[in-house]
Amino acid sequence: FIAGGSGITPMLAMLDDYLGQTTQKVSLVYYAKATEHQCVDELSELAAQFEHFSFLLLTREQSSDITSNIKPWENPDIYCCGPAAFMQTVSDFAKTHKLNYYQEAFGLALPTLNDDSQFNVKINASAHVVSGNDVLLTQFEEKKLPVKRGCGIGICHQCQCIKKSGVVRNLKTGELSDNGEQLIQLCVSQPVSDLELQL
Repeated sequence: FIAGGSGITPMLAMLDDYLGQTTQKVSLVYYAKATEHQCVDELSELAAQFEHFSFLLLTREQSSDITSNIKPWENPDIYCCGPAAFMQTVSDFAKTHKLNYYQEAFGLALPTLNDDSQFNVKINASAHVVSGNDVLLTQFEEKKLPVKRGCGIGICHQCQCIKKSGVVRNLKTGELSDNGEQLIQLCVSQPVSDLELQL
């Protein structure tokens, strides 16, 4: 398994499902920016639970050749998920060495927003102003608020928080939330009223 950035999200689900069904050696090479590897605790738990599974966390600076950890003489099946150019490199390597190659591509095209509205957001004990023109996660990151980023497209739930009050639009489904307390994902939530959140 070779993952790049948020490509770890579908990989983790596949590993979780697959490791209990095989005794074959399974290894994961996971590339991300320094200090930005996601789901490391979950990967460590899988490695502790399944002795035939191991993983390696790398940055492109540590290993610029993303195929350097593939051992073609072992004839492995390769599963890959990451940015398009990243996957193309791995695919080309697999083709050259006649290895079985599978890739998981995922993405989400969020609609373009043209809402100039401004809303007040109370977060824990602090107050902030946000625009109706972007999702909450992006705006909170710009304000250096303590939010957690995962896949950024509404799949992994890493950026989930509690909305105490107010209304958001889920850009993945198009649905408006109710006004009461509920869990929301910041990466796909557009503010449409004043909000109170608990991070």
